[in-house]
Parts: sequence; structure tokens; C-alpha cells
Amino acid sequence: MASVRKKKRIYKGKVRWDWIVDYFDAAGERRQETFKRSKDANARLDVIKQELRAGVHTADSASMTVSEAGQVWIKACEAEGLERSTTHQYKNHLKYHINPILGQEKLSRLTKPKVQAFADQMLADGKSKALTRKVVTSLGSLIAEAEKRGLVAQNVARGLRLRNLKRRKEPVTIPTLDEIQALINTASERWRPYILTAIFTGLRSSELRALRWADVDFDAKVIRVRRRADRWNEIGNPKSATSRRDVPMSAMVRNTLGTWQKECPRKGKTKENQGTLDLVFPNGSGNIENHANIYRRGFVPLQIACGAYTELPAEKEGDEPVKKVKYGLHDLRHAAASLFIQYAGYQPKRVQEVMGHASITMTFDIYGHLFPSPDDDQKAMSRIEEKLFGCGEIAATS
Repeated sequence: MASVRKKKRIYKGKVRWDWIVDYFDAAGERRQETFKRSKDANARLDVIKQELRAGVHTADSASMTVSEAGQVWIKACEAEGLERSTTHQYKNHLKYHINPILGQEKLSRLTKPKVQAFADQMLADGKSKALTRKVVTSLGSLIAEAEKRGLVAQNVARGLRLRNLKRRKEPVTIPTLDEIQALINTASERWRPYILTAIFTGLRSSELRALRWADVDFDAKVIRVRRRADRWNEIGNPKSATSRRDVPMSAMVRNTLGTWQKECPRKGKTKENQGTLDLVFPNGSGNIENHANIYRRGFVPLQIACGAYTELPAEKEGDEPVKKVKYGLHDLRHAAASLFIQYAGYQPKRVQEVMGHASITMTFDIYGHLFPSPDDDQKAMSRIEEKLFGCGEIAATS
């Protein structure tokens, strides 16, 4: 039977009283928890009784902290062979977001309201909605691993609906048509093939860095996406099953890549050896190019040359103003999607296929604002009327 009892103790020659919650858990093992106030002990007893009845109780003495469970989770991720970049992201979620707030919390004391409060605090601290959602998802995976190992009786993050954390409400950053033209026309011979291919295919930077000439089918006029390179330049499978796809090549991309193939750095090339033509966009030695190098050495100078930047005050007196460029490499992917929708007339399903999105929902979340609006539908109907009847609008007759 669960109960609260009073226990006398002597502290520095003075009598002190503790309140002990005494009970047997579901396995029949006796458990005790100590409190300084009767009110707290009785409140805890009520919670324990409810959890025992529901079959979801874990004793504090048998429970890990969130931080300790996080280490177990990370080791499990590594043992399962998750990609290095994925595990690295999980470690960052744990180190910079979860542990500072919940690290010392016992898993047995974690509740849905506490998880909601954790998400609310992240937002209040200025973290983005997208990041907050990802971190809360990681927390749920952490608790799921602990539940699987019998370290906690329930996953309080499961089924939690963070309604205030909807996906993007604001449109993504997309270069204008003039800026796209300037980027292509201004790019040097070294970077033009990469920039042009990114804009006309929508491939991710990781996919472009891992792209092989064997996957560029000049006859079929497609690029076959079959792998990607992570931040450590390790080659792996595409991001998801839908990321494995064939993307059409425009005539300009085919011609540009055909010319670039003759100049492309070869792997293992020496004075005596011609080397192997392997990667489409390698570094000078024919190996995988680092993402940061493409951005700093190629894309940043290109944007500055095109005027796609804003000037910020100099950090020190006498220094030149700081030129902050407008776009990241991923924005070239957004540029491609905008061209597919606005000028190629791609329907949502086709955009999903070419971009390699996991679902049509993701396509609409990111690019929904680019698809035709109700006003556009009315204009389309007017064009049909004009074609059939010679007028843009048919007057109603009684």
C-alpha cells in the first residue's frame, strides 16, 4: 500500500522531520521518496498512484536524467549506422538545446506540459519554429529509445501537437529573374557549370558535389541523382527514397557540361598519368569539393560581382564596409523550383518529383505561394471563353 509517513532526523543537533512517500512499484519492489514538506509528499503520492493505475510509473531511483538518456540515445544511433551528419545534428540538439534546459530532469518526472514548456522557451529565446520542431522531435526520439530499453514507462513527447509550430509561414528566399541571369552571365569558367546546373536542375549542393560523369546521360538528356556527399566529404545514399531521381537537362546545361567535361579536373592526375574523369564538380585534385569552399570561393565573390549584397558598417574604423551577400547555395535550389513553376508550368506533383521532396505536402509548404492563385484561375477561364466565344467574359442572360 502506498502511503506518506513522517520520519525524524537530527541535523546539527536539531530535530528535523522528513516526509517519506513509501510504496511498491508494479514489479513489487519497495520504493521511497523523501520530501521536506507534507504537501509535496502527498502531491507526489497522488501522481504515483495515478501512474501505477495507468501502468506508466517509473521510480525516480530507477530513472535516468535526460542528459544520461541522451548519451544512450546517441550511442544507439551510432550503433544503428545512421549517417554521420544525422548523428552530428542529434548531438548538437542535445548539447545546445535539450541539456541546458532539461538535462538534469529525471525521465520519470518529464511530462507533456514540461515538453510544451520546453518548446515555448526555445521560441521565447529567439529560436526559429523550424529548429524548435526538429529539437522537440529529437527529444521524442531520445525518450523512445529510453522507453525501448525499459528506462521510462511512457514517451510523453509522443503525440504532442505543437500547433504553434507550423511549417514555414514566410516565403523562402528566391533570387529574382534579373539576379538569376546576372549570376549565370557573370560566373567565371570555373564556377559557371556548377551555378548553371544548380539553377536549371534544382539539385542539392550535396548531390552536385557527389555527381559523377557516369550519371550525366547526354543521350537521354537527364542527370541521374544516385548519391550525395556530406559535410565530411563522405559519399552516401540520397537524402531519401524520393531523392533518387532523374532530372531533365536543358540544352544549355548539356552544352555547358559537355564543354566543362574537357576541362574538368581528373582524379589522380600526374605528369605521367592522365587520371580518372570521375566527379563533375570536383576540387582541383579531382576529389570531392567542400561545400564551404564552393560558397566562399565561388558563390560569395560571384554575388558581390553581381551586386547581390547589402553593405554593413565596417567592424573597425578605417576598414571597408562589410558586404553581406543575399543568398546561400540552397537558394539556387529555390530559384530552380521557381523557374519550374512560373516558366516551365510544372504541376505540383512534377515539382515534387524533380526536386526530390519526400511528400507533396513538403512541396506545397515551401513553394505553395508560387502556384496559380484563384485570380489566375479566373484569368484562365476567361481565356477559354475568349477562345470559344470570342469574348473574355460571357454576360449572363435571363
